[in-house]
Amino acid sequence: MDDNNVTQVNRTFILGEKRQGACSAQPAPLAEWGEWMKQGARDKLTERVERYLEAWKETGSGVDAHTVQSFYQDFLQMVFFVLQSKGLQANQVFAQNLLTDKPESVLRSIRALQEWTRYVIEVAMNHIHSIEENLSVVDKAKRYIAQQLGQQDLSREDIANHVYLNPDYLTRVFKKETGMSLSDYLQQKRIDYAKELLEGTGQSVSDIGLAAGYSNLSYFSTIFKKATGFNPVDYRKRAQRQ
Repeated sequence: MDDNNVTQVNRTFILGEKRQGACSAQPAPLAEWGEWMKQGARDKLTERVERYLEAWKETGSGVDAHTVQSFYQDFLQMVFFVLQSKGLQANQVFAQNLLTDKPESVLRSIRALQEWTRYVIEVAMNHIHSIEENLSVVDKAKRYIAQQLGQQDLSREDIANHVYLNPDYLTRVFKKETGMSLSDYLQQKRIDYAKELLEGTGQSVSDIGLAAGYSNLSYFSTIFKKATGFNPVDYRKRAQRQ
């Protein structure tokens, strides 16, 4: 009997063992799954993950312990990334044993792995939904802006569509609650992000401008100097001296 064959439902296998030869399992579409989790598409995500793991049973010996362990680690990393993008830390969402226990019990079979992914999706998305239900429209708009800072063409229409409001109405509500227009707030957050990158990374000024949502370096430098009193290069030098 081959202890590394995980395609049988209740088969225990050896985590440290890897089969020789290429694995026939297709890579998991983790980026797509992450987007569905962000969007709240719980049923769609659960169904697609189930379908992906069911396909493993059809590959026979092509799936080994190394493949399953890699999936486990990558899936957790994807979930943690989504939680972070929503302002949540993994240790705030999951019981400590999920983060620290050895994964042997989860990885003993396809069925156990399916049950584990259902649990992780359910818990993560319940927390995301709970957080977003308690956010005001303005808070949701701010969160969306924080997630989209690198998008050069981000418009008030994009932001309004995200919170399901008319752009003019959102602009009025946002200004009333924050004292700032949407465009001024977006500009401020982009400059704040650029300052963080200038202070804390070695990225080039042009790359930082792109990351903050400015495709034109000259325009970025002009806007940055207007906001801070320094061009990006001088700001970085000043920050390094302090």
